[in-house]
Amino acid sequence: METKASHSQHLCYILSRFSERYQRYGVSADDALLTGFLILLMVREVNSGAALPSSADELLNLVRAYLSQRQKLAETADSIYPLLNRSHGSMVELAYNCSDIQGTDQEYIETLDWVIDHLSVDAGLYATPREIAELMVKLAKVKDGNVLDPAAGTGGFFRACNAVAKAPVRFVGAELNPKAAFISQLYCELGCTDHLQMRRGSAFHTLADDVRYDYVLSNPPITRINRHEAVYAYADAMQPRRPSGEMSLNFIQLGLSKLKPGGRAAFLVNMGVLYSLGAAREVRAEWLDRGELTAVVALPGKLLPHTSNKCAILLFENSPRKNAIVNFVKADDLYSELKGGRAVLLDDVLNIILERLLQKETTPFSCQVSVDEIRSKDYSLHPDAYVLKEIHEVASRVAERWEKLSDIATIQQGTHNLGNLAKGDTPVICGKHLHEMCEGIFQFEMKDLAKLSGQPVRTAAYDVLLQRLGDKPAAYVVPPEMAGMVIDQTVFFLRFGKLIDPGQVHFIAEFFNSKRGASHIASFCRSTTVQTLTKTVLQEIDVPIADSALKELVLEASKAELALSRELIRAKSLKHQVFEGLGFEKLADSYDQVLFSVKTLENALEQKDKISYKVAHQYPFPIAYLYRNLYTDREWTAIYGRQMKFGEQLLSFLVGVGLSLLANCREKHSYSLSDIAEQIRGALSKGLSPGDWWSLLHSVCERLRQVNDCQLATEFSNAWYKGRGSKLSDFANLTKEAFIQKLNDSKHHRGPSTSDECKVAAKDHQILIDEALFSIEFISQWKFFICDDLKYNALSKKFLCSISLLMGDHPCFEQEILSLNDPLSSNHMYISSGGRMVSLSPFISVSYNSGTKRKEIFSLDKRDKKGGYILKSFDSGSSVSADDEIKETLNQWLESEG
Repeated sequence: METKASHSQHLCYILSRFSERYQRYGVSADDALLTGFLILLMVREVNSGAALPSSADELLNLVRAYLSQRQKLAETADSIYPLLNRSHGSMVELAYNCSDIQGTDQEYIETLDWVIDHLSVDAGLYATPREIAELMVKLAKVKDGNVLDPAAGTGGFFRACNAVAKAPVRFVGAELNPKAAFISQLYCELGCTDHLQMRRGSAFHTLADDVRYDYVLSNPPITRINRHEAVYAYADAMQPRRPSGEMSLNFIQLGLSKLKPGGRAAFLVNMGVLYSLGAAREVRAEWLDRGELTAVVALPGKLLPHTSNKCAILLFENSPRKNAIVNFVKADDLYSELKGGRAVLLDDVLNIILERLLQKETTPFSCQVSVDEIRSKDYSLHPDAYVLKEIHEVASRVAERWEKLSDIATIQQGTHNLGNLAKGDTPVICGKHLHEMCEGIFQFEMKDLAKLSGQPVRTAAYDVLLQRLGDKPAAYVVPPEMAGMVIDQTVFFLRFGKLIDPGQVHFIAEFFNSKRGASHIASFCRSTTVQTLTKTVLQEIDVPIADSALKELVLEASKAELALSRELIRAKSLKHQVFEGLGFEKLADSYDQVLFSVKTLENALEQKDKISYKVAHQYPFPIAYLYRNLYTDREWTAIYGRQMKFGEQLLSFLVGVGLSLLANCREKHSYSLSDIAEQIRGALSKGLSPGDWWSLLHSVCERLRQVNDCQLATEFSNAWYKGRGSKLSDFANLTKEAFIQKLNDSKHHRGPSTSDECKVAAKDHQILIDEALFSIEFISQWKFFICDDLKYNALSKKFLCSISLLMGDHPCFEQEILSLNDPLSSNHMYISSGGRMVSLSPFISVSYNSGTKRKEIFSLDKRDKKGGYILKSFDSGSSVSADDEIKETLNQWLESEG
């Protein structure tokens, strides 16, 4: 269904057509639009009585008469009358085209808004966007009284006051631009109000009287002049306040000097004046020393029509305050993007800002700061200097330790003046190359360094090269083979000390390359048109120092990303060459390489989501090895029997891990484990059955729900329950039905008996085993290892632990060295996650099996007749007697738990 266009839309359309025709007559677009709008107003007046003239000259006479009959319009129309001296036939056409439009005042105001939006930047007729002007009126709490705007422009704040204030306000505006002053009066005329007094000329002269105002609202111009000139021209007008070379600050000083005691003010400023030094710093110091600045609200960029820079609202109150604090609010996230890249504030921006202003705790979006703290930071009023960095929300989950770059790395900019050198044979790394280098594409500037004065800056192995310009600076780790290359000034390099290993260097670089890392860097940068890193900024940035598991995870992910990126580049290159007409024969070798890569990747990607692949490569060895051995026999009866044992052994492993977590967290929590200890005593006396393992796992998970400060415990208990209630999860029910009941049926000869029956049953049961393993996939994220050897390094005061990683189904374990503050016990099995080390002894132990003549991993099985314990091997399924250490440790735990 078509919607009928409003009168304002129709007026804008015919005005646009007129402007196009009138410009062909040599008139500027700005003058054409203003002339056309005046004709629209005159026709609207004539429609109420007289007939329209047939010539353009007569039409313009009517426009002059229209202006002269309105005193305030006439007083500001000096710059408009010259526009009415050039007649053109298109004026008559415009008049007749709009003669049948019966528009309201509001529709003509909307048309005037459209005219201002389409005026050129050169005209200087800037309008503060309506939503910003109204927001400032609300933040200044304008109700009634006198309002001043010393840089009134086209009257945006006058209109905002009329729209927002509950009572009429008396508005005084000063404006140097005569056309802007005239447009303000046009709005006043259309709004049918006489509460606007427009003073033409410089505010520093037209506001020389002693009148004071209840409110001052302004969006002052962003220009700079010589400070001595400012002192000469403006010091008297703003006495006793300090002038500045920044004209926006001079307008603020003038406005504050005109504020009544108890009055409030709001100014829209460019972010640069909030932290620049020199006279601007002195002005900020004056505001704080007087105790009149109450809040700084940072807004998004791209809000204003004439600039993409971010801006801020400064709120003042002329009331002396002791122990004053300043509220800082970041509202630069409260916008939506329009077509053409412009931004507009969200509808509920006021409520969110007010909520943040009331927030007493320091958050990433708001804080309350003492004047003393602001003084200590050179009177900077940039909110980023005080609010929590956005990374704070996830910092502890990324890494427990964060360090300033200046404490762990040398920071230096690349070689200057390379851009002036002629082309040559020496490759140079520039900032624009770093994004491509991260993707495996290497293209460099080639320069002749013969005429370079001084030595060029060169790379070293494992430097991090960081792009100096851009919102998302790329970070690249220099491999050893690229050491010694020349770096351009558009690149910073970070050279880390010996305490930061290459894995950690890669982790820091990947953090910078992440979305979160780019945002973290941006939070330290000042708001300029193009984000630019400086040495000072980089020195302040803090970076995560990750544990070995996280470093390895990121490094492997980066390798995968780079490998896939290279294959993508190769495939794109092949297509490009095809369409360049090289022919199949010349591309045969490249085609074979791409085809091989495709088949390899397809096979790998096809396998990666299969539980069999995940278990074989990522699950802890005791589970993975048992899973691998399910099909070592070809006879289906034996396979089914192994599946039954697998369920029991899986439960025993999970119980051992869960008990170890409870024992590790015991000191920090008040839960009792006496019932679980009693369960274990009773089960050991007769031998632990599958049903015992299930009941123990249920009790363990129930108790683990009380541990809220250990991620391992949370993940473990979440696998057993649905949500926070008492309802068991699908995994818990599946293990009971598939592992316990079927194993009991098998033991009592109620299960399948023939080979064919076992074949069908084994295939069905394999699906249930895979479902169970999928449910505990979280366990693949934990690092299981055996401590093989332990040494103390007196120089570093660290314990060096040689470990065997128990990951995957292969019994040849990968070796690794851990550097730890606290010692571990040799021949014990541990879990490591997020820097937490949990010993699994005595519930899961490592012992020598004389029958197989090798070390194996064991779970508890039963008591022997001598008061000791029998252990069952996950590796071979055989049983051994527990050694004295395991026996003593288990007895001590049972006794301590009652």
